[in-house]
Amino acid sequence: MPVAISDISFINLSYYNMLNLSDIASGSDEGDRLSSIINSNILIMEKFCNRPLKARNFYYEAPVEELEGEIYNYDEKYSTFNPPEGTSFWFPTYPVNSITEFLITGTAISPSTDYTGDDGYILYKSKGNLYYSGGFDYGYFNNVKIKWNGGYSSSHIEDYNQLQYIQFLFTKFLYDNDPINDSIIKETLSNYSYTRANPKDLADFMGIPILVFNLLNSYRRMYFP
Repeated sequence: MPVAISDISFINLSYYNMLNLSDIASGSDEGDRLSSIINSNILIMEKFCNRPLKARNFYYEAPVEELEGEIYNYDEKYSTFNPPEGTSFWFPTYPVNSITEFLITGTAISPSTDYTGDDGYILYKSKGNLYYSGGFDYGYFNNVKIKWNGGYSSSHIEDYNQLQYIQFLFTKFLYDNDPINDSIIKETLSNYSYTRANPKDLADFMGIPILVFNLLNSYRRMYFP
């Protein structure tokens, strides 16, 4: 059975083949190796950026069956929060595309009907920031619960295309410089593993990651407020 591409990946084999002018088939040994690299490097990209990247739904309880087929994440880390002090709440990723439900200590809070925010919350989607003048019951634990969608979708054309290209570069680097490459050899001696290569090979090996992470740096979230 072919290795399936992760739902949170920005690229698939077709995209890679198109940009690389190659024809690696799904289900082949090379296709499975490439798919595994694609699946692993999106996790590295998200870890480096300190946040989810591709748009998905986040739930504080297990989603119902009719949501099958959606990209979702059932993880309290992204849907159940301790309340911030003050009137400003920062989501763990951005942009925030939609909010299905926003609860504070069991009370549903609706979007404000005007710019003052006196009757509900004001959402700044691109920043992943929510303002609520009533505050978040600071002092409680895990009393802010949210069902929401956040991250980059195909509707964010410029960012989505950029992230696709970054993941392609990262994938090509890993695929082309796999340890099976004759010039980069991974060896194991007892419990000690190492890689040996001449300086030029290592310089080539290290060059592209710097470019990849420089490009990815603009999507990095340096801290969680």
